[in-house]
Amino acid sequence: MLRSLVGSEMCIRDRAPEKKFFLKSDIVEYQRTIAKLEEENATLHQTYTETNQRQRELDQQMIDSLETSHANLRRTMVESNQQTLQLEQQLAATQKEVGELVEANTALSNKLDLLTAELNLVSQQREQETSLFQEPEHGTVMTGPEPVPDPVVGEQPATPCVEDYQPVETSSVAAPHQADLQSIEGLPFSPLQADTAIRLFYEYCSPDGVMTVQGLTKALTYSWAITFVSSELRHDPEVLREVRRCVLDPRSCINAGAKLEEFTIFTRTFAFFDLNEDGVLDLPEFCCGLAKISAGGIDDWADFVFFITDVSMRACISKKEMIEFLFQFIHLFATIQGSVMESIRSKLVALHVSSESIEAHMAAVQAVAKNPEEVVYPEMEHCFKGADSIQLGQWKNNSAHFPKLYNKLRSLCVGILAPNRPAFFEVSHQTSAAPTTAMTTHPGLPRQHGAALRADPAGGRAQHMLDLHISDRSLGQVTAHTTKSSPSLLY
Repeated sequence: MLRSLVGSEMCIRDRAPEKKFFLKSDIVEYQRTIAKLEEENATLHQTYTETNQRQRELDQQMIDSLETSHANLRRTMVESNQQTLQLEQQLAATQKEVGELVEANTALSNKLDLLTAELNLVSQQREQETSLFQEPEHGTVMTGPEPVPDPVVGEQPATPCVEDYQPVETSSVAAPHQADLQSIEGLPFSPLQADTAIRLFYEYCSPDGVMTVQGLTKALTYSWAITFVSSELRHDPEVLREVRRCVLDPRSCINAGAKLEEFTIFTRTFAFFDLNEDGVLDLPEFCCGLAKISAGGIDDWADFVFFITDVSMRACISKKEMIEFLFQFIHLFATIQGSVMESIRSKLVALHVSSESIEAHMAAVQAVAKNPEEVVYPEMEHCFKGADSIQLGQWKNNSAHFPKLYNKLRSLCVGILAPNRPAFFEVSHQTSAAPTTAMTTHPGLPRQHGAALRADPAGGRAQHMLDLHISDRSLGQVTAHTTKSSPSLLY
């Protein structure tokens, strides 16, 4: 037993150096591994540090680039705003120059008109050195075989001097005073036209001697209503009183359902006449306006209809504005004509005009009034030529393609100062009792003076178109195509 223990102890002692050797070897291996890992860790740390530094540099470059771009953008915006301001200033200066040029041009045009009128007056005075101009005797209106030609600027003599004037007694208003004649001296009026204009002004002006929009509305409505009275009845006092009653009576067909002074055609005409824009018209303003719309040339007429149609005052006419204006004119035209025809129906029947002819004529006009688009829309394309609006210069250059209803309006306006102008409904074309030779003997009818009417730019073409359709009626019988061709009654 003892021997066995001693042997075991010796064996353990022999193995102890070997175990110690193995432990030292492992430690050395571990230390190498640790050193290697620390070296790799240092390498990774260095790499991370370099990568982080590179990322910071890239971020800084990005920030610098964005700041540079932002600064450039702000500088560009500032420069652009400065250029915009400069362009706006240049535009304002250009508009001011254009306005000054337009004013200068207008002043020169007015001066030219005055010089032309003075030249016409001087020429007229030279021609009258040996003989003075004489008006028809007994205060009657001229009704010779030739119609009174529609005046055109530059062709009619200027308003006569006071000593050359003889009043024409055709109105309830007293004859014009010398001061009235002197106030409109130089306008392209004949003595008869000057007398008509002055009497019309005082007939419908207010007691203080100025005309409001209501007065102008009544004056124009009355003058236009007379153009629907046949030549045989136009100087009948009873007819004139009845027409005046229709205009003044608020319960009449003309005034029922709407205030005429609120119609665009009257409000814009008043604005066109009101040169000093004080809200009322004096005699010179009223006569100057009549000279342009009743005795002026085609340029004056183009200016007038452009102004009254351009309701928005944008210096251009849109299709909508023209359509609304023409619709309103058709309504006004049909209303006035229908009211006048009804008021003088008994007179027409007394002159052997059949009731069927009157009813057929009025039915044709009312048919157009109920369907105005059939007359208005076909005219739009010829006038606008595919555009949505038209300016004044284009409007004047395109005068040949004006809607025909504007010619009808001009015929009404010219009739204000031309009392012998043929009516839209002549008795001699409708009567069954009058002989056929009446058409060739009665003065001032469309058939007799068709050539003069066709040459008249103020409405000859329109009246001729009407005359062609009326000529198909004979002995009081209206042909079947009268109602089918009803639009012609407004052309």
